[in-house]
Amino acid sequence: MPRTGLALTVCALLAPGIAPAKPLLLDSQQTYMSACMAYDDSHARVRSICQQALDQPGASLRQRLEMLDSLAWAHYYLDDAAAAKQVFQQMLDLDALSVDGLTGLAWIAYDADDYVGAGALFERALGRSPNAQVLAGLGVSRYRADEIGLERALECIDAARAVDPGRSWG
Repeated sequence: MPRTGLALTVCALLAPGIAPAKPLLLDSQQTYMSACMAYDDSHARVRSICQQALDQPGASLRQRLEMLDSLAWAHYYLDDAAAAKQVFQQMLDLDALSVDGLTGLAWIAYDADDYVGAGALFERALGRSPNAQVLAGLGVSRYRADEIGLERALECIDAARAVDPGRSWG
């Protein structure tokens, strides 16, 4: 028996990276859906949680869209813009007027220096919801595409700040 214990100890010391995986849900009151929509964990864990949540039946369209939005941003922040773009497009396939889907695709276009495309997507989103993110995105996209001057762009940023003064990017 002492050799068995020694062997286990040696194995444990030689393989420190092998440990039981941390469960995705740490709170017994949470569901995958609620954890996905809350987005209060690391991007990698949120991605895994959302993938689990989306595999479960019973979510309404609004809930599915919210979970897809979380999943898309998790991909985005994990530097996988292609996967994020695919998920944002999936949102638009479910709801062609999804503000979150349009806004997500707009920011991906903006990051790819496609300011005209980003501006068009922000413009479509603005028709549904003139929220701060859309107003700011529209202003900076149109400015970077040389479609408006700095004064007009700053008006968009000021409008965004008026809608949501707590946002530091403004």
